[in-house]
Amino acid sequence: MWDVSLQFGRADRGGSKIIKGRVHVRGDLAPVAVVCQSAQAWGAERLRCTHVVERIDGTWKMVHHHADVGPAKAAALEKMIGGG
Repeated sequence: MWDVSLQFGRADRGGSKIIKGRVHVRGDLAPVAVVCQSAQAWGAERLRCTHVVERIDGTWKMVHHHADVGPAKAAALEKMIGGG
């Protein structure tokens, strides 16, 4: 199940890293609460994130993701979409 979340730490996916987390498996659904160090491109901030993963045909897949919006992350996003 962590494979889904840990993909965000791969260099080819931005290089963010999960610092710590907790999974609560409830049958085929599992809410995941983590603290994530965002990639340099996203402001290199520590953010609280919530993921919901679902087991579909035997494979865990992320079906929801939410993260804090830190000031550096918001500024990086604005720059990426041409607003600043």
